[in-house]
Amino acid sequence: MFNPPPDPHPFHGCGLTKCREDFYLGFGPLGSTRYGDLGLPTEQVGREVVDVLGSHGVGTEWDGDGNTRIKVLVSTVTDPWPAFDDEL
Repeated sequence: MFNPPPDPHPFHGCGLTKCREDFYLGFGPLGSTRYGDLGLPTEQVGREVVDVLGSHGVGTEWDGDGNTRIKVLVSTVTDPWPAFDDEL
């Protein structure tokens, strides 16, 4: 059985096995060290994140401001979070 290492960020209540409480996602402009800015402004990155999560049935709260983190609403997740000892 896989024993995950301790969560380095326990303050958000989300370990490596499952999330029990809502949490916030930080994000920023999309770019790379090698190619530089890839042309997506911070707000567009946030919209993409919200859209992808929503397409998988995960609810979010976000005001559309690129300086504000996205709140992920754990209560909206209908599929159970996969456990690391389950086959994906």
